[in-house]
Amino acid sequence: MEIKDLEINDEYATHHKEMLSFHLYAWLLENKPSDSMIYKEAYWEQGFFMRDTICNLLREFKAEVSVISTHTSKSIKLPVYHIKLNNGVEFILRNNFYDWKVTVISPISLMLDDELFSNTDDIAPCYCEGFENEWVLSNYCKDTNNKKFTVEIYSRYLLYTFFFNILMQVNKKVIKKS
Repeated sequence: MEIKDLEINDEYATHHKEMLSFHLYAWLLENKPSDSMIYKEAYWEQGFFMRDTICNLLREFKAEVSVISTHTSKSIKLPVYHIKLNNGVEFILRNNFYDWKVTVISPISLMLDDELFSNTDDIAPCYCEGFENEWVLSNYCKDTNNKKFTVEIYSRYLLYTFFFNILMQVNKKVIKKS
């Protein structure tokens, strides 16, 4: 599956290349909603959560964080994020002010608590706004589908915990191989 970053204004990229999330931050600045938009604060909260909290969590994995697509919610253009860790784990995710849709592609089997996500059935691609159809995978199942799946998560706190749990498992596998 080939994933390409959306193009951004080179001026922003030049000034922020030292940041893990420079592409994301540049995209946010370039696509900021007008001051008249009711959800403009939620736009910045989501963007800063990804830039500051999630990217900080991913720092030791030398993650690449970028924007690969867009969708619209509440008349605001929103990003679809792509995160690729140096150990091969990939995430595609988006938030529409209601929930997060997250696709995980991992080289190792993952054991996750079902309480972290709200879907037990497959998610239809039409509910993963901004995703290409090939980015929407079947649901997570501990026994059979725990390497490549798409889930729905209702809060940023659960999303953080979801990432934290995956990173701890991936880190253990890396340590055991050393």
